[in-house]
Amino acid sequence: MKIRKVFEKLQDPDDMFEIFKDIVDDVMIIEFDREIDYKFKKGQIEILQRTQEIYLNPDISDDESIHEITEIDNWGFQFTMPDKRESKKRLQQRIIDIFKRETGVEIGSVEVVNTLYSNQNPEVEILFSKMEWINWVKNLKDFEEGHAEFDEYIPDKYKDINPIWEYVFTSPNRGNKYISKLFTYIFEVSKGIGLRVDFNRNTLLQEMNIQDGIITYETTYYPVYYGNGSWYILTDLIKMVNIDEMKKHNLINAADKLNSAPNSDLKIDLNDSYQDNVELFAKFLTENVFPLIENKDSKLIGDIEDQFIKLDKSDNILINSDMSKDKSSITWLCETEFNDNQYLFKVILDIDTEEVKIFGNNKTLIRCSINELSDALFLVIKDNKLTADN
Repeated sequence: MKIRKVFEKLQDPDDMFEIFKDIVDDVMIIEFDREIDYKFKKGQIEILQRTQEIYLNPDISDDESIHEITEIDNWGFQFTMPDKRESKKRLQQRIIDIFKRETGVEIGSVEVVNTLYSNQNPEVEILFSKMEWINWVKNLKDFEEGHAEFDEYIPDKYKDINPIWEYVFTSPNRGNKYISKLFTYIFEVSKGIGLRVDFNRNTLLQEMNIQDGIITYETTYYPVYYGNGSWYILTDLIKMVNIDEMKKHNLINAADKLNSAPNSDLKIDLNDSYQDNVELFAKFLTENVFPLIENKDSKLIGDIEDQFIKLDKSDNILINSDMSKDKSSITWLCETEFNDNQYLFKVILDIDTEEVKIFGNNKTLIRCSINELSDALFLVIKDNKLTADN
C-alpha cells in the first residue's frame, strides 16, 4: 500500500486527484486482487441537456493527456470499476471515507448513466465530487424532471390557464458559456393565444448562477399565438381575425412588465427536495405570472375564494370547497363546521351578472354580490338557516 501525505482541508484539485487515484488503487486491489484499468478522468461537472444526467467533462488535449483543472469551484474525478452489485456501493463509501480522512474534503458519488457493459466483464463508471455539489446536481435533475407536477399546487382560480410544456434545447457554445434553453412553457389564456416563458441556465456547475444553494434561471417572456401548427411571437403589428385585440395588448403588456421586473427570474433551492422546489415553482407562477394574464373567470373565482378566507379570518368559520364550472356559472360545493355541527351547501356564481346564490336545504337561501358573500354566509350559518348534516 502506498504511503500518502495527509492534507488538512486540501484545496488544489490536482493534488486531490493524485490522492484519489492512490485511494482507488488501494481499495480495488484489496477487493479484487488483480490489476484493473481504472480509466481515470478529471474535469468539470456538467448536466447533460437531453437526459438531465450528471456528466464529467474531462479536459483532454490532442495527445489525450489530461489538462490542468483551472476551476477549483467545479471539479470531479471519475474511474471505471467492475460492476459487482453486491460490493460497488460499499467500495464507493470506503473511498469516500478514506478521502475525507486524508484531505479533509467530503465527497459523494454518482453512477454515470452511459455505463459500458461486456458480456463477461461488466463495468460501471463512478463520478466523485464534493458532496454538496453532488447533492445540488441531483436535486436539480429531480426538479427538472418533475417540475410539470406544479399544477397540483395551483389555486383553482388559475386552472383555466392551460399549460403547454415542452423542452427546447440549444447546443452549448463551448467558446463562451454553456447556455442551455432548458425548458419552455406556453400558458394558453384563451384559444390560440398565450404567454411563452423560457427558463434558461448554464450546463457547467460554476456557470449555473448558484448562490448558497439557490439557483437562478434566466427567465424570458413572450406573447404568442398559434397558427399553422406552431406558436409564434405576437406583436402589435400582427392583425388576425380570431385574436381579440384587448387580449393581445394585455399579453404584450404582461410580457413587457415581466421582462423588466426585478423579481421575474425563477429561483429554486438546491438544498431542498424536488417536491419543495416544484411547490416553489408553482408559487413563482402564482405570484408573478398568472396575475398578469388571468381572465375574467379566474378573477371572479379568486374574489369568491377571498370571501371564504375573509370569513375564516373574521369569524373563525373555515369553508372547505370543491369548485366546478360550466359556461354560465361557477359552483362551489362547500362544507363547514359551526357549534359542533357539520353543514353542506352550495355557492353559485352567475358569470354574466356576477350575482351569488347561497343554496341549501334544496332552495336558494340568499342572493348577494361577491363583496357581500362573507357577511351573507355568516348570517346563514349563525341563524341556523342550514340543516346540520351530522
